[in-house]
Amino acid sequence: LNSEPLQSLGEQNMGDPAVLADFISWGIQSFPANRYALIIWDHGAGWSGIAYDGDAPTLDGGDHITMPELEEALAQGLAETAASTSSGQAVSVLDIIGFDACLMGQIDVFQTVAPYARYAVGSEELTPGLGWDYEALLRNLYANPAVDARTLATQMVNEFINYYTTVQPDDFVTMSAVDLSQLGGLTLAVEQLAAALTIEPSFVASAVGDARSGATTFARVYPDSFERYAAIDLHHFASILAQRSPDESVVAAANRVMTAVTNSVIANGTGVGLKTSQGVAIYFPRNGRFYNADYGATTKLTAWDAFLRSYHTVGQAELPPPQVNLSSAQAPVAGLQNPAFISFQVIGRDVESVAIIAGRYLEDGR
Repeated sequence: LNSEPLQSLGEQNMGDPAVLADFISWGIQSFPANRYALIIWDHGAGWSGIAYDGDAPTLDGGDHITMPELEEALAQGLAETAASTSSGQAVSVLDIIGFDACLMGQIDVFQTVAPYARYAVGSEELTPGLGWDYEALLRNLYANPAVDARTLATQMVNEFINYYTTVQPDDFVTMSAVDLSQLGGLTLAVEQLAAALTIEPSFVASAVGDARSGATTFARVYPDSFERYAAIDLHHFASILAQRSPDESVVAAANRVMTAVTNSVIANGTGVGLKTSQGVAIYFPRNGRFYNADYGATTKLTAWDAFLRSYHTVGQAELPPPQVNLSSAQAPVAGLQNPAFISFQVIGRDVESVAIIAGRYLEDGR
């Protein structure tokens, strides 16, 4: 950076919501404007938090902002703002809140910030370490300082995707902008779907399992942690569920979810590897072993959380183990010149993959 710093705030705990609240208040008071955008650039983990500060002076040597703390910071920061915009109206809501952080394009995150901003911008997937293309964003803003919030939020998405398509190519990136005034409708649609899925969990378990297995999953580059993040694309999940469910009420509810996602997302961009991502992710652990009880204490999606627990304990528990029926086996003794041919049938539900392991007996019988 070649520009002159306006002020040094010194070392701060980025995981302290009070620090964020003070920054919001300080920024608005120091730089009055007609419109405001807040961008949080740090590590993110979806519903479980953002702004992970490994050097924070806490007992466990680290801190981060949880979703309840993020809501607290936004409410406090805006409430403490004594200054007014140039139009004379008090600042009660931000125009845009952007997350230059991983996995923040989730419905739980959008619900958290909906009362405090008009639009939110975030990624369903992990965000590359270089972050957003601020040079392009500020160039656009400088050229058109009167740009409205919806257009600027769309530009944030487009510039991000353009950067990781042309400058630093990455096939597995996502970015979306959401109209937060539509979150009420999206929340209602998700909760209605969850309620429909909870009526007879064993009846729809197979369709749910197929939809969960087939839906776009994020953070897969980290095999040891993507199960913990358990973030899937909401629209893609609902799309598969609508095709597979034997329950017409579930089909109708899934279709309403897809419509609500479409109504909420004003801009969406992806790399070529994530074309099925539609802009809003949701927490859905593959099974109960990966479910984090903190989610139930954090989420506003109470029916969805109840569905998760029902599916993990009832729906999945009643799934019988797959059966493998051998139809035929030719050439019981096989080699490179005489390969074996095996025909078999796998009967089961929620079978993600089938693997065949071949071996040979050693002379000692092993």
